[in-house]
Amino acid sequence: MPKAPSFSGRCSICGARSFFDYGSNRSPREAFACGTCGFTLRWRDQAQILVDEFGQGQAESIESLVSLGALDTLDIYEPALRGPFVTRLNALPGYVRSYFWPDRDLGGVYENGVRNEDLTRLTFPDNSFDIVLTSDVMEHLYDFELAFAEISRVLKPGGLHVFTIPNDYPFPDLTERRVERRAGEEVPIKPARYHNSGDGSQCLVYTDFGRDIVDLIDAYGTQTRVIRRSAQIEGAGYNATFVTRKTGATPATARSTRSAAPPECPICRSQEFDDFNGRSMARCRGCDAVERQRLMWMQIQHRTALREAGQVLVLSSLGAMAEKMRTEDPRQTVLELTGQGVTLASAIASLPDKSFDLIVHDHVLNSVEGPVEPIMRDLNRVLKDGGQHILSVPIGQDMSGSHAPTGPVRAFAPAAFAEMLARVWKGQPGDALAPQQVFSPDQLRRAAIPQDSWTKITSHSVFAHTKPARLSSESAT
Repeated sequence: MPKAPSFSGRCSICGARSFFDYGSNRSPREAFACGTCGFTLRWRDQAQILVDEFGQGQAESIESLVSLGALDTLDIYEPALRGPFVTRLNALPGYVRSYFWPDRDLGGVYENGVRNEDLTRLTFPDNSFDIVLTSDVMEHLYDFELAFAEISRVLKPGGLHVFTIPNDYPFPDLTERRVERRAGEEVPIKPARYHNSGDGSQCLVYTDFGRDIVDLIDAYGTQTRVIRRSAQIEGAGYNATFVTRKTGATPATARSTRSAAPPECPICRSQEFDDFNGRSMARCRGCDAVERQRLMWMQIQHRTALREAGQVLVLSSLGAMAEKMRTEDPRQTVLELTGQGVTLASAIASLPDKSFDLIVHDHVLNSVEGPVEPIMRDLNRVLKDGGQHILSVPIGQDMSGSHAPTGPVRAFAPAAFAEMLARVWKGQPGDALAPQQVFSPDQLRRAAIPQDSWTKITSHSVFAHTKPARLSSESAT
């Protein structure tokens, strides 16, 4: 392979005037490292694409793009733990990065704000990002077709996927697998090849790409160009950068290739749902739980401190949820209070302070006549320090009072109800108003929870609170 002599120029990553040397025992893609920031040709060619697309003739490097604010309004996603873009884009408001840990929840956020994402089943909504960056990632995915389909799905119309994959010149005609899966086992077709992954471990190469990859990618509603930015430099022309632009909505045929698991009730594990009250897949056919009850159970499983024997207070009947707590974990003592209005309030008032590890109720407060705040304060009184209170109420949108009738059912205005909770819970409403902070979209879709309940307060939202120990000396009234 021919080598070019060393040359000087401006680095498209750090912006410095630098000296670029081919080095020894390296492919051209990993040669010509910048003497200032140390990044090689494939990184700089990828960076130059971003500078050309978004610099508007005023930037020469990623550093200057950031300093000019040219990327501030863009949503950018990069699956990476390290690299030149991580370092320089991490402070941008719309920058999201991820890594894949098989033993962690998809969509969860972990160390240094890094999300856990599988590129073959991303948890982001459709049309989320202006830019997706992947740098020598796709060859390490067996199901790379699903990954390209998913990236197309989460790109906004007009958005760009700027990526690198190992390549040669001329590009071979056909993409070839290095590994096949047979009867659940990975069988090598070619000698095993490994690259260093983001966490420093060795990562297997599954695929050798050919020029047919362009046609495969563009089946997902995109147009892809193969750009050899440094072709004028002898030896450097072997490096190619790929730029895919989403031209419209992702075709349904591409979306259907997703390997998402079917919806499943988190309470009884049934996968059969019925429409109910005009809502699609609202009621589980196995246990009759509706959307909010499934979300409540997920919150209970996620939040509750009931790891040993505990006391549970249930207001009215929770059906399958209460029965599951009794039968699957007999260490729990479940007390159900029934009745409405004064009867219910009197029953709560007779309970001793700090008696319960968990309090659960679903659409019960709407049966209370008059203010509900005194009952909520009394419930906070009987909750142990560190205990959890999980509830749902009917919500009436666009109401000015703390409660108002909507037909035969009393409903609560979302803002006023949240303010009341903050008063009762001493300014500690917890994270229950934002299920996406607790569960990934993948988990919520799997439980057939409607997206309205993720993003705004509805009658199927769940409010949850953990009582801090610091309240132990404060009055509950």
